Amino acid sequence: MKRIYFIIILIVSFSLNAQNNYTISVPEGRYQIDTTNELIICKIDINQLPDLSSYDAVSLSLDTNYEFTVNPNTISYQESYSVENNAQQYTLFFSVFPLISIDTEFEIIDDPKRLATFTYADLEEIQTASMGIELRGATSQTYPKKTYDLEFWEDENGDDTQNMQFGNLRNDDDWVLDALYNEPLRLRAYSSHQLWLDIHTPYYLDMEDEAKSGANVMYADLFLNNKYIGIYMLSEQVDKKQLKLKSYNGNIRGELYKGDSWMSGNARFNELPDYDNTNDIWGDYELKLPDSGDAIDWENLYDFTDFVINSSLEDFRNEIPETLKLENAFDYFIFLNLTRATDNTGKNIYTAKYKQDEPYFFAPWDL
Repeated sequence: MKRIYFIIILIVSFSLNAQNNYTISVPEGRYQIDTTNELIICKIDINQLPDLSSYDAVSLSLDTNYEFTVNPNTISYQESYSVENNAQQYTLFFSVFPLISIDTEFEIIDDPKRLATFTYADLEEIQTASMGIELRGATSQTYPKKTYDLEFWEDENGDDTQNMQFGNLRNDDDWVLDALYNEPLRLRAYSSHQLWLDIHTPYYLDMEDEAKSGANVMYADLFLNNKYIGIYMLSEQVDKKQLKLKSYNGNIRGELYKGDSWMSGNARFNELPDYDNTNDIWGDYELKLPDSGDAIDWENLYDFTDFVINSSLEDFRNEIPETLKLENAFDYFIFLNLTRATDNTGKNIYTAKYKQDEPYFFAPWDL
């Protein structure tokens, strides 16, 4: 009888102890571990966690169990925590941003894209896909923290692409991960993109209700081959799809040109070099729409540039509303001065036309 009572007491004691411990369980895909930097980042809704002050011990369940070195009373996105496993200590963060992990066995270079596996986790979903990844940018490729261009693939060869959607961003196969390397607070590019979308809407919105005036963006924490490489900005592309420009149908309707250089001066209306309709580059411009395989014709943009540079003041005042959407130009001028975006006055600017016989307008890129 005494033995039975003793066993019952042990069971009750173990039960009470178990009830006084709490384990934060994080599913696979919602955490990443950087063993080199002894860092763990988790993506869960911490508002669902109970008050931890009443528990004797708190642990973290990931690939294995980790014990908090100091029991937290609450979990905050603004705080870091120390956890350990087998005497190995890690700094733990719970991130307010989506969590992205990229794994590849190849060196990531400028071109071509290399096969990689992509995992994305926010509070709503976890997505995994194959993709191609390459370095993006010019000067930014010399920085230790790289910017990447992503294209999602249906198969490992990249013969067919697939669309992916993240948060409130668009559904597409082509994305940018911006390193924000030369931004100590990681605020300028993100805020500037959001500001431009707030300032300006396309004038043809009643005809294209899904058109955007630029790229929407979101922050993310990025791991590359199990190493944390920092806060990045996941960005949509500025392209025909984003601006909802009219497609080529045997005739050139919508037009899109990317300012890609400072060399020739035509993107800043300083020079008027001759054009060659066998080349998809004219001075500082790169042709984006129509596709160069469909048609190359620089005449419209040449005539617009010629008019801006060489027309009389009277002709310019009278005729510029026919060739340039002035509301857009005013908003862009204010935006450039407000953000001091000097790099977007010739390079990193898109010049676009919604359809044939419509005026040109501007959209910023790489802020």
